[in-house]
Amino acid sequence: MAPTSRRVVTHACLVHDVRMSDDDVNTAMSDAHLGELDARGLMALAAARKHLATVDAFGPFKPDAAKHDTTWAALVSLADAEEFVSEARRLEWKASPRGMYNVAPFTRYGAGILPWLLDACDRDTKTLRNTPWCIAPCLVRVGGKEAFEAVLEMEQLATESYVHPSIDALFESMLDAHPGEGWPALATRVLQGEPRANATFAKLVKGRSRGALDAIESALGKQTRAEIEARFKVTARLEAGEILGLMDAAATQNAWPIWNHDFEETMEYLALRLVAVRGDGDRWGICLERLTGCSTDYFTIDRFAFGSEVTVGKVDGVTSPDIEITGPAEYDGLAVGSTIRGPKGELTLTKEHIKSLNLKPGKGTEPDSGGEQLVLMRAYLAEFPHTIFLPVERTLAVLKLPEKPRMLVVTETFKHAGQTGEIPSNSKTYKSLAAAIVSCDAEKFIAGTDNTDWRKHLVKGSA
Repeated sequence: MAPTSRRVVTHACLVHDVRMSDDDVNTAMSDAHLGELDARGLMALAAARKHLATVDAFGPFKPDAAKHDTTWAALVSLADAEEFVSEARRLEWKASPRGMYNVAPFTRYGAGILPWLLDACDRDTKTLRNTPWCIAPCLVRVGGKEAFEAVLEMEQLATESYVHPSIDALFESMLDAHPGEGWPALATRVLQGEPRANATFAKLVKGRSRGALDAIESALGKQTRAEIEARFKVTARLEAGEILGLMDAAATQNAWPIWNHDFEETMEYLALRLVAVRGDGDRWGICLERLTGCSTDYFTIDRFAFGSEVTVGKVDGVTSPDIEITGPAEYDGLAVGSTIRGPKGELTLTKEHIKSLNLKPGKGTEPDSGGEQLVLMRAYLAEFPHTIFLPVERTLAVLKLPEKPRMLVVTETFKHAGQTGEIPSNSKTYKSLAAAIVSCDAEKFIAGTDNTDWRKHLVKGSA
């Protein structure tokens, strides 16, 4: 059979990155080595209930880690949130599931898990017990008035994490994720004369003035907003904290580009582009565009958009790069001799390319990765750098900003905060980016030591 060409055309749509949000649930199933899953992609309901009937505690992992992996898979395979809360309350929690920032219960059951999360709040000692350590990140996901009220009563966090080293850090993450609920809850306590709430508000409103005051006015009225403005001598304006807070919220809700998903080869990381812009007035936008995939069926550019004019912290657009692959790589697994054509040219792969461009065949950033078409795409990116992403004007359209902005940063070489649980506001690169946007001065952006090359993120255990 003669080789034929296969063309992938550019398209766009508005979607959530379901693959990312499902990772913790998928990982729970794979960690338990269950074999065949049910139609939901989970442990069979009868099997989950049967297993849970045999246990009364979760942990410690030694000496029987496999049993507790199965217990966790069973917990996230139940019928609904009510059944999960009942079983989770029954168990004695002596350990935590794998993954410090594990949000599988929220991903699976949503806000219905809140009663179990609130059990962790000891109102006598004013301590939130973060055991298992999925409680804090799930609280960030759930949000809501009841969650904010409970966390505001706490003064310390037992069992810290690298994401939330204190109760104040947890509240800050919740606030950035749900400002419309958090700021009114905090302002109400301020007006009731609570000294700790007053100190927390004074600290957190710096850099978040616009979002804070708008949320307070929306929930509590103009008079309350005016009282808060007078008390804290704060006025609404664009500040770096507003920008960083939106990105932090995305990073804590799996709506942020990371290097390794430990998921499958379809999520293989290839390239990342940063576009940042300041428009008229206080309008601004940031778009992170991530190229992933292992073949023409899966090469995808996901857009993560943040800004004054867009719904932030989610994937705003998904496109496929306009490429064509011809040759034996489509049939007998031989990348050598195949040709890849893209927006700026074409390349026929040779053994010399593989060696000189260090293309790492058989290795990837995800499990079972490193296939032939992936090697072709790596070669194209090396031979024609900075050509695979769409024109910047298309990105500006996603951000809903003018075509001729007052300031523009476009780069594929910078230091990205791409580890799971890594917070953008702790990054010198992203701090400088926020400062550049606020000042409308691109020269204030400091790219840092580039870490966007895919070779830096290969993991052991790839094919």
